[in-house]
Amino acid sequence: DAACGLAAVLKFAESAYRRPLNAEETASYQTLWTELTATNGGSVTEAIQHGYDAVLLSPGFLYRSEVGDGWNNAGPIGQYELASELSYFLADGPPDQELLAAAAGNQLGNRDALRTQARRVLGTDVAKSHIEAAMVAYFQLTTVPGVVIDEGTVEGLQVTSGLKNSMLREGEEFLKHILWQGALGDLVTSRKTWVNSQIAPVYGVTLQNADVNLFSEVMLPEDRSGLLTLS
Repeated sequence: DAACGLAAVLKFAESAYRRPLNAEETASYQTLWTELTATNGGSVTEAIQHGYDAVLLSPGFLYRSEVGDGWNNAGPIGQYELASELSYFLADGPPDQELLAAAAGNQLGNRDALRTQARRVLGTDVAKSHIEAAMVAYFQLTTVPGVVIDEGTVEGLQVTSGLKNSMLREGEEFLKHILWQGALGDLVTSRKTWVNSQIAPVYGVTLQNADVNLFSEVMLPEDRSGLLTLS
C-alpha cells in the first residue's frame, strides 16, 4: 500500500545516504511521493520507481560529505561521515551495519574505538580484496602481460600470453600472502614465491604437478628476494 511504499523509499534513501535522513530530506521525499500519487495519479509501483530514481540522482547518494555540523562551521567531520570515509578507504564500499551502529552511538570519536572498527573492517573479505587490488595497481603488475620478453633470457623458455598471465598471477599471489600472512619488510626481503609449471623454469625449480592452474610455494634462489626480483 501507499504507506509501505513511502517507507520503502525512505529506507532506501537512508541506505543510499549512508546515514539517517534529516527532517528536510524526509519532507522532500514525502512531498515527492504525494505529487507522484495524489497529484499525478501514479500507482504505488510507479511512485516507488520514481522515488528510487530520485534517491540515485541525489547529491546525498552521489557524494560523500565532509561538512560536520555545517559547511560554514569549523570542526571535525560527523560520525556518519567518518564511518563512510573509513569504509570507502578500506573496503571501497558503504559502511556496514556494525559501523553505522558505532556512528549512531557516537563511538567513532574515540581513537581506540575507531582503531577497533578499522581492524574489524580490514578483516573482512571485501576489504582484503580491495586492498589486494590496490596493491596490484600500485606496483603496476597489470602491465606485465604487455611487457616484451626476450625468449633467450632463460634457456628453453617459451614466451606466450599464458606465461605472461602466469607472471601476473604470481605477483598477485605473492602480494596476497605477504599482505595477510607476512610482515611489511617481506615485500622486498622474502625469498618465497608462488609459481606454476610455466614460471618454474625462470627460477630453475622443478614442480611435481604440471597443472598451470596450480600455484605452489617455492623458495627463491639466493640471488632473488621480494617483489623486485619476481619473474
